[in-house]
Amino acid sequence: MKSLLCSILAPGVVLCGPLVASAQDNVPPTITSVTWEISRNLDGDPSIDGTFDQFEAFDPVLDRARELDILRFTITITDPDLPDEDIYIARNAFWVPLRGYLTPEPPPMVEDDPEFQGPFSTEFATTIVLVGELSIPSFIGKSQARLRGLIDWDVRWLNQFMASNEESPDEIFPGITIACGLTVNGVHFWCDNLHALENPAVSPPNPPPFANAGRDLVVAAGTTVELDGSETFDGFNIGFNVNSIDIFEKDRIEFVWEWTSGPERVDPIFRDPVNAPAVAEVTLNELGTYRFRLIADDGVNALPTTDSMVIEVVASIPENRAPIAVATGPTQAILVGSVVTLDGTTSFDPDGDPLGFLWQQTDELGGLIPASEIGRFFQPMSGIDSPVSRWQTTKPGIFHFRLLVNDGEFVDSTRISIEVTETATAGFVVVQPGAALPNSAGESADSTPAPAPPEPGNQSLAPLCGGGLFPVLLAPFAMFLMRGPRRR
Repeated sequence: MKSLLCSILAPGVVLCGPLVASAQDNVPPTITSVTWEISRNLDGDPSIDGTFDQFEAFDPVLDRARELDILRFTITITDPDLPDEDIYIARNAFWVPLRGYLTPEPPPMVEDDPEFQGPFSTEFATTIVLVGELSIPSFIGKSQARLRGLIDWDVRWLNQFMASNEESPDEIFPGITIACGLTVNGVHFWCDNLHALENPAVSPPNPPPFANAGRDLVVAAGTTVELDGSETFDGFNIGFNVNSIDIFEKDRIEFVWEWTSGPERVDPIFRDPVNAPAVAEVTLNELGTYRFRLIADDGVNALPTTDSMVIEVVASIPENRAPIAVATGPTQAILVGSVVTLDGTTSFDPDGDPLGFLWQQTDELGGLIPASEIGRFFQPMSGIDSPVSRWQTTKPGIFHFRLLVNDGEFVDSTRISIEVTETATAGFVVVQPGAALPNSAGESADSTPAPAPPEPGNQSLAPLCGGGLFPVLLAPFAMFLMRGPRRR
């Protein structure tokens, strides 16, 4: 057995080799082996305060690292010219994307340095053993190929070691040549592929989905009902089509509809599980109350989420009656800059159906104002689709608004007019259509003497703070359906 001489030159640098009597000339160094160990990051904290496993053996061919894991390498280099010549070492890693699939592009490893380090030498040994470490950087996302089950890693690097007797070898500096297992211009190359997976501890928590089974229904016996869970919300899937395969990360929500109670068992049927995985249908013939449950599972959280909906089956559905739109607002002229509150809360539906609301600004005949003109006179602030809407006045004049309410099948509308003035001056609001309007001299508009003041209790004009007069106009309006037909 040959005797070995080892010495520690610096932290992480160990020189070992057999005792030799003489050296040979002009023989380049050779990397004879590289072995790996890994310490796995357990809590996603990359600092020295993070939690790591003890180092254990790592096979770069078979094993997979994760984000923020630490890899320790031991590189053995022999050179018969030692100890008469020095050895210089360089290491670099190249990200290798997978052709045909989108893969996360990681940042460089912080330890990457294509420049040669050294010199390393020893007085007696012909073998140098170097120990170093590198950390797997954090990257965003998963490989599409891994999502499809084609590979078992997200990111791949080609890790390259280089050994030379020169600090700056010609034609390869700064380490852009890839010649694994070869010696080029006196530089020997060694390569290992490193593969890494996403570290769950680094990724933010995956929120569970929120199952939404839809609203309860009342239907006639014999009706085929669509159970629609497509309004299920999953915060992890915001911003893309959850059914697309061309994304880095997503939850694949699995939907299950099941009958839980009712006069008879009716199992939901999925007609198109690929394009409409959240939609099923049932045909209900027996009178009574049915309850169906939607189960949404993202495959990540331990427990799925559920929601239920009720279907009441009756002999027949009574005819639906249209809603009644009622709108109120300021009854006196208001100043420019004021905030106007339009109130439609007294609108109602004779059948008690829930109502949808929409406020629109119109011209005096009920026609819609172009969107480009709305902000010039009235600026909508909130509640365009709410029972109460608030608008900011910007110009003087008389402005008209329409409120539309719908019950999912029928629509009703009503109009309201607001007068806006520059300053607070005396004025009147016409409360009786067709009443004569006084001019500035107090005479009627047709120059006939102004009529005597009306008797109390029979007034046609009401005083207000503000200026100007405006008539109450009655004009036809176009029905506007805001939602789809109501399911019964």
